[in-house]
Amino acid sequence: MAQFLLKKMFSRFKPVLKTLIYKHFSHISSRALVTNTELEELQCRLLNGDSIDVDIGETRKRADFCFKLKVCSFRKPSVTT
Repeated sequence: MAQFLLKKMFSRFKPVLKTLIYKHFSHISSRALVTNTELEELQCRLLNGDSIDVDIGETRKRADFCFKLKVCSFRKPSVTT
């Protein structure tokens, strides 16, 4: 009986988790490319002496996070037989 109740409880969370995963972890490669491009543009503007109105630290954190997600998503578990 407890297993059935637990299964029923978890089945209610499944659609919510699916949308959450899709929203935050879909298109990782393209998001990583965009954030890296943004970071490079900001760094070039800084080198040219232009003023920037965006926090470069926040952009760097976002780019690092997307890159790590991209690397993790392409890793496949090793199969040993």
